[in-house]
Amino acid sequence: LRRRNVFPTRQAKQHEANPLPAFPTTTIGSFPQTKEIRLARAKFTKGEIDAATYHDFIKKEIAFCVKEQEELKIDVLVHGEAERNDMVAYFGERLEGYIFSENGWIASKPMKGMLTGPVTCLQWSFVRDDIPRSVVCTQLALAIRDEVVDLEKAGIVHIQVDEPAIREGLPLRSVDFDFYLQWAVDAFLLSTTGVNDTTIIHTHMCYSDFQDIFQAIVRMDADVLTIENSKSDMRILSAFSTHGYNAEIGPGVFDIHSPRVPSTQEMKERADAMLKYIPSRNLWINPDCGLKTRGWKEVRESLTNMVAVAEALRAASA
Repeated sequence: LRRRNVFPTRQAKQHEANPLPAFPTTTIGSFPQTKEIRLARAKFTKGEIDAATYHDFIKKEIAFCVKEQEELKIDVLVHGEAERNDMVAYFGERLEGYIFSENGWIASKPMKGMLTGPVTCLQWSFVRDDIPRSVVCTQLALAIRDEVVDLEKAGIVHIQVDEPAIREGLPLRSVDFDFYLQWAVDAFLLSTTGVNDTTIIHTHMCYSDFQDIFQAIVRMDADVLTIENSKSDMRILSAFSTHGYNAEIGPGVFDIHSPRVPSTQEMKERADAMLKYIPSRNLWINPDCGLKTRGWKEVRESLTNMVAVAEALRAASA
């Protein structure tokens, strides 16, 4: 359940082996699920097109998404998740033990491998009740660990294991919190600790109050944590500063649930405020969450402004 070394040691190795500019930019993982993608998936599900046709379509969508990010000058790219119907169902369909109701890309920037964490797979599924949930979660973690190690072997140095549901899994009674958080965090660690120091483990958590699970987040020992921040007025970052958090962190600089495109100045002011709580070498610039529900026009405009913020921060710190 432990990485080979503590974060400061890993961070030094990561920055040497996989250098990035100051204030690196990335996104959370998903890009717009257009009507064309949804239509192709529906046709494939109904048997109206064959697997080869569908997979060729998805590869072209991924290539388009990667090209867009390169043109936007994002530092750490994602493939956009065009092939995924849902972040849990996509992986469940590929694991023995899950049942469902019926009815390599090349880029000039590093790519993140995107996985859904064991706790979220557990929370967003109907789970058998003849064995403890903690045991089911551990079984999921072992399967995900295999995938994490395979991604590393394939040359992926940024691997994101999302756990948006870790807080929602808290028991109703606070007296049960510690036991749940022990096995939940252990499952995340089991998923992610099989890699070398130079591999950068990311995780993402959606809209949450982190106060009552802060120590659990620290124990997850991720190299990069991305969180919602645009609606919190820096309350979350204040908690991270007060309690002490020494890993890298990407608090969202804009709200993806709103169609409004914030200006570069607005995002810059938010990033400047973050630097009061986060050392500059640990700050990532990214949206609050995935971009799945947004349209390409607003995505392009928002990310253009976001990259401009990172460039301004680099110029100011040079």
